[in-house]
Formats: sequence, structure tokens, C-alpha cells
Amino acid sequence: PKRQVAIKRLNRAADSATRERFRREAELLAQLAHPGIARIIEVDSGADGQPLLVMEYVEGETLTAVAPRLDRSARLALLASIADAVEHAHSRGIVHRDLKPANIMVMPNGQPKILDFGIGRALLSEGSTLTETGMLLGTPAYMAPEQALGVAGVDARADVWALGVIGYELLVDRLPMPVAGLTPLQALKRVANDTPPPLSRLDACLRGDLEVVIGAALAREPGQRYASAGAFADELRRYLAREPIHARAPGPWQRLRLFAHRHPIPVGATLVALLAILLGAGFAVRYALVADSERRQAQVEARQQEALREHFAAVVSRAASLGPSIDREALLDLAAEPTLSSADPDPDVRRALLLTIANALLVRADTRRLGDLLAERADWMEGGSDFEWATYHSHRTAAALRQGDAAAAGAAAELAEAAIRRGDLTRTLLAAEVAGFRAQLARGRGDTVEALRLSTLAADIARGAASESAVDRGTVLANHAVNLLLVGQPEAAVAAVDEAEALWAAGGVANPSGAGSARAVRASALWLAGDPVAALAAYEAIDANPPPGDPIPAQAARQTSKARLLAWLGRADVARSEVEAGVKAMCAAIGEQSRDCRQVRVVALEVAILAADFALADARLAELSDAPLPSQGEALRDLLDLSRGKPMAGEQLAARLDAVPEDDRLGRRQLARLLLLGANRADQAKQPETARRLLASAQVALADSDRGFDQHWLRLQQRCLDGMTADPADTKPLQALGLDRCLAR
Repeated sequence: PKRQVAIKRLNRAADSATRERFRREAELLAQLAHPGIARIIEVDSGADGQPLLVMEYVEGETLTAVAPRLDRSARLALLASIADAVEHAHSRGIVHRDLKPANIMVMPNGQPKILDFGIGRALLSEGSTLTETGMLLGTPAYMAPEQALGVAGVDARADVWALGVIGYELLVDRLPMPVAGLTPLQALKRVANDTPPPLSRLDACLRGDLEVVIGAALAREPGQRYASAGAFADELRRYLAREPIHARAPGPWQRLRLFAHRHPIPVGATLVALLAILLGAGFAVRYALVADSERRQAQVEARQQEALREHFAAVVSRAASLGPSIDREALLDLAAEPTLSSADPDPDVRRALLLTIANALLVRADTRRLGDLLAERADWMEGGSDFEWATYHSHRTAAALRQGDAAAAGAAAELAEAAIRRGDLTRTLLAAEVAGFRAQLARGRGDTVEALRLSTLAADIARGAASESAVDRGTVLANHAVNLLLVGQPEAAVAAVDEAEALWAAGGVANPSGAGSARAVRASALWLAGDPVAALAAYEAIDANPPPGDPIPAQAARQTSKARLLAWLGRADVARSEVEAGVKAMCAAIGEQSRDCRQVRVVALEVAILAADFALADARLAELSDAPLPSQGEALRDLLDLSRGKPMAGEQLAARLDAVPEDDRLGRRQLARLLLLGANRADQAKQPETARRLLASAQVALADSDRGFDQHWLRLQQRCLDGMTADPADTKPLQALGLDRCLAR
């Protein structure tokens, strides 16, 4: 029987690869069977050989034409039905990528029909941007930010964004980010970088749950949107049925963080780079407002947003007027200056500004300035909520920890925890952050059991906080990985890094500012396992793709760790250069008296001793003379004395193992290597008994390990002392690693 159909043809300009892709996709789409999707009847070719589609003919009007005749509830019900159809396609692995009202018809019976589902990848339709490899697909006004940015692997959440745009348009009769009159490139930049204004700004009646639902669909980070079109449809129906919705409104500081991730400041490349210090990747302002009523919360949020916009606009304006030579310190001075703009002196706004700037300094690991700012502006916290006070004291804890002031850090952590308990915030990421800080304090006291308990608690909170930022949850797990490594659990540490990276990917940020430190855990685990060559390669891979906004202390820590590896591998000149640069950067960034500065100086001492540069080693020891040396530093001093032939130095070095707890696998492995090196040097100095004593201690330290270069070295050194021929089973692995120093006699 005859029937009316619609025929779609591929553009004649399409090449053979596009035609083949068109055909494959069409055959896949022909499998879709849903009342909300126009059905494909047949895939055929025209007389000219060009592919064509024979489709169901849809009678009706476009969504744009029908919507004005419907009340708000009917529009939302229609949107939910459209989302159902999109979910059907998603369940079969098909993403539209070009949803818009022009592609949606409404039949006389009210049934919506989506046209061209997925064919946007092959049709050159009016108003669409079709690209091949690495280019874009979709209509800019309805395109998700990740599409506009050309991010690979765009998934179903791009269609959720488009549904949010359609919903926004149905409710206020305008696009969230109008692009009329813009060039295609300008339109894409706007979509990629701007944030839609809240619905209530256009219609105050829309404040509340409906604004939250549409806002969740329009979250800039894919990981913050509804996970599926079906979830969006369910949420719309919960709203229509006056049932509680699942989504929660993002606070103003989450919106500011997203602005920081995406928004370019058009004031010149140099200033943009400097502003990244303040507003760069990883600008995770974890701030929430606990208000007495929804009305007060809305008023406070609006006031804070306007004041912060004005303040940062003033920062940009003043910085631009100072020219491109403005440095980081000057820029942060501007940002932290409360009188820079005419910002509202309201206490709520002042607290917002203080915590925003404080978090920027924390992200950049500028803990000296952070501590000074929090002390100088403590009066701004008057009247703060429990969350605000907990955030403030958490920042104080972080600053004190990095400065090596354990007493101040512990006191601040107690105040943060008290505020967390008062505010019933024990399952928030803020609580996880404070637990992680307390884990560091416990580790510093040598209580590895308590450190592991607290770090695990922080990780468990992050895993359970599914409604919070995936990026921030990943950061907590990355910090847990560091703690696991430092308490001697490298395998678990690497697993935690894997978890963190999975969360970052889910949040749409593959390389956040903390990624470098997390990935360094893998390199450290390889070194701990006895594979210095693989560890060095891991560090070099991080250097080849550093995260944007990578804090200077994190870079410096990796640089000194890499220098240690180079020194062990016999590349002394490169190692000295690397460690000098790392020490200079770390100590300039966070202070000469900070714990981290002293730690990298200890590594520099190790590099000097490994290079047999005793004059440099003496200079390094002098730099560390103003405070007691950490245990690793004491062992290095013993090794230096042993290398110079000082009596009893070897015995002192061997006895150092007694002070390292048995559960400190990392400390024992590091000391074992110094003991082995000491045995090697004692053997060369014709001190066989000292060498045997050092080897005996090294064997005890390595009792929990049966792999890595350490065991080869231990066996080789024992055979040499016993006058036996070296076993190739031990020499060959060491030679393959380039560890010739282990073979010397």
C-alpha cells in the first residue's frame, strides 16, 4: 500500500568516508522504535548513488509553534516526554548531539516526535556546524560547553544540556545564552565560557525547585548534570507532582568556581596567565551558605554574587592599567584588597570575599600569604555560619601544616571539627578535608595507625558524597593516596589515584591542578618498589603534560624527587641542577622555615652525598643546622661521615633502624638504601665488619620486600664481603637499571 513518507538526502559535497558513516549510522538508527522518535523505514541510494533515508512522515507543528498555546505544566510535561524519547536512544548507545526545537515536531494528539535523531553527524542542515576529525557537531545555541570546546568523547550528558536549553526557552521564551548576531566562532566562545543567568532573574516566579531542575541540566561540568535524559524526565515529573526533587541548587561559590574554570578575561595573554593564579583550573571554592530562610538565602546569594562580580571586575581593570608586567604577588595583593571596588561592606559579602581569596591562595599553595590573610581579616568572620567557620579554620589548618607549625595546625583543626559537628556537616567534603589534615598531623607524630584511620575516613566520606563535585571528591582521594604512600601502602595508594582520576574524568576535568601530585604517587610507588627507571619515566610523563595551574610547591617536590632518582642512577650533574632548582622554588614559594623547604633540602643533601660532592654536602648540612634534622637527615649525616672515614659513623648509621617503626615501610625502605650504600663505601674503605653490620641492618629493613633492585644489591654485597664471585642473576638486573654504583667495590 502507498503511504506518505519523508526523504532525507546527504549533501552532494560529502566525501566517501562521510557517506559510509552516514549509511552505518542510519542503519543503527533504523533500530530505534519509540513513539517519540520519527521512525526510519529504509536506507537506500538515489539515482546518483548518494545515500538517502526514507522516514516516517510526521504531521504536526514545531515545538516552537505549539509552546505558546500551552500553560507551564503542559510545556514541562511535553519536555518530559521528549526526554523519554532521548533516553530510549541513549539506552541503545545513540546520542543526538543536535537537539533543538526545530528538530522536534508535536503531532495533533500532543505526541512529540524527534526528527533526524543522530543524523546531525552526517547531514549539513541549516544552522548546524558539521565537522570531521576533531571538529564540532551541533547548533551553537543548544550545544553543551564540552561540545563547543571540542572535547573528545562527548556523551549523553550533552543531550541533557540541550534538553535544559529547550526547557529554559519553553519557560522564559529566550535562550539561556543568545547567539543571534554573533559569528560562529563568537557563538562557540560564548557557549564554552559563559554561564546562563538563573531563570529567576528573568521571571521571579520561577525561583525554587523548577529553577534548580533546569539549572542542574545546564550545569557546566558534565558530571554535575543529570546522569541521563531519563533522570531529567523523572525529575520534571516529580516537580509536576509536587514531590521532593533530587537536585540541589549550586551555591554562589560553586558557580564562581565554574566561572574560573571556563571564563577567559580579555585583557591580554600575560594578564590572563596571571589571573589563572587566582581564577585558574582547580579554583575549588567550597563554600555554602546556611541561611535562616529561603528568602534570606536568596537575598544574600544575590548580594554576594553582585559584589564578587564587581570586585573581580575591578581586579581585572586595575591589573590591566598596570600593564603586562604585573607579577603574581601584585595581582594577589589586588585581589585581596577589600577597598578595590565599591563592594558592599555587608558582613556576608566580606566573608564571601575572604574565603574566596583564601581558597585561591590555598589552591596555589601560597600558604604564607594564606596564613597572613586569615590572621589579618579574622574580624571579617564575625557572624559566620558553622560552615563558614569550619571553612575558615580548615584553611588555617592547611596554612599551619605547610609552614610546619603542628601545634597551630592541631588547634585550628579542632576548631574546624567543632564547627562541623555544630553544623551537622560530618558527611561533607569539608569534613573529609579536615580529616585528611588530621591524618597528616598524626603521621607527623609517628602514629601511622591513626593517620591511616583518619585518611580512610576522609576517603569514605568523599566516596559517599555523590551529590558534591566529582572534581573535589577526586582531590580528597588523591590526598588519601599520598597518605597511603607515606604510611607504606604503595599498592593501595596507586588504587586511590586510579579512583581520583576516574572521578576527575566523570567531572569533565581530566587534568586538574592536583593531578600532578596524584600522579607522582605512582612514580614514588615505583621507586619504593625498587624500579628507579620506571619511576623516572613516570615523573617525566608528568612533566610532559603538567596540569594547568600546577602549584609551585607541587612542581618543586616532583623536581627534587626526580633529582634523587637521577642521582641514584649516576647522573650527578643533571641531578644537582634539578635539585637546586627545586629547592629554590619550594623555599621561595612557602618560606625558608617551612617543613617542606626543609624536606627538599634533605633531598638535596642526599643528592650531594650520592654524587660524592662532599663540599656541597657540607653546605647542605649547614642550611639544615637551625633545627633538629629529620631521621632521614640524621642517616645522611652518618653516611657523609662514613664516606670521610670518621670512626663510629657506620655503627651510628646501622643503629638508625631502631628508631624507625616496623610499620613505616617507606621510612625503612629509604633507610635500607642508605645502609646498602654505606656498606658499599665501608667495603671500599676496607672496613668489612662495619660493612657487615650495615648489611645486617639493611636485611632487617628489607624483610617485607622480595623484589626490586634492593634485594639484588643486598645479595651482591653479601657475596662480595664473603669473597664469593658475583652472581649474574644479581649483577645483570642492576646493570640493566644503570645502577653501576651498586656494583662498585
